[in-house]
Amino acid sequence: MSAPDARRPDDRRALVQPELRPGERLLWSGGPDEAVTFGRNDLFLVPFSLLWCGFAIFWEVSVLREGASVFFVLFGGVFVAIGLFFVVGRFLLKRARKAKTGYAVTDQRSFLVVGSTVHQAPAKQQKTEVSWSRDRTHVSVDWTDSTTGAIPFGARQRGLTNTGLDGVMSPLPMTFVDVRDGEALLRALDEAGRPEAR
Repeated sequence: MSAPDARRPDDRRALVQPELRPGERLLWSGGPDEAVTFGRNDLFLVPFSLLWCGFAIFWEVSVLREGASVFFVLFGGVFVAIGLFFVVGRFLLKRARKAKTGYAVTDQRSFLVVGSTVHQAPAKQQKTEVSWSRDRTHVSVDWTDSTTGAIPFGARQRGLTNTGLDGVMSPLPMTFVDVRDGEALLRALDEAGRPEAR
């Protein structure tokens, strides 16, 4: 018997269900599409990571050929490892994280579950930034502070969101990324924002 497909809404519901509070009404649940590999922020990070990794490998090969001390070999090895993570590892991490991520919108709040970590925004704080993919098949939603407009949970590192580096080099943001059924998500957010929903 095959393992359940984590991209199915029913499986995502199983991720968020344990986090529901007594009396809380679930309006929508879902998760990020694991098939989406590249995001907007990768337009800068991919060339940067290739340059980093290329230079680090060149350095490492040079010090090995010259018979440099162990210190220089280890020093270069650290940068090669970082470069390989930038080029390949972060995409593997992002895919693995997406598989265990669930999103939910309720009549009281919006929240995401990643493993044992939960981030949430109250329903009254439904000021969001919505971004559609170029072909309008996927949507991403960033929560902002309703008074300042700032994006909490690692706002300064927003450029790392959905790169595989978020959660490693910065806190995981309160963001729903690469959601396939975007219209249903946005309808649920609208319903949660209405006074009668609470």
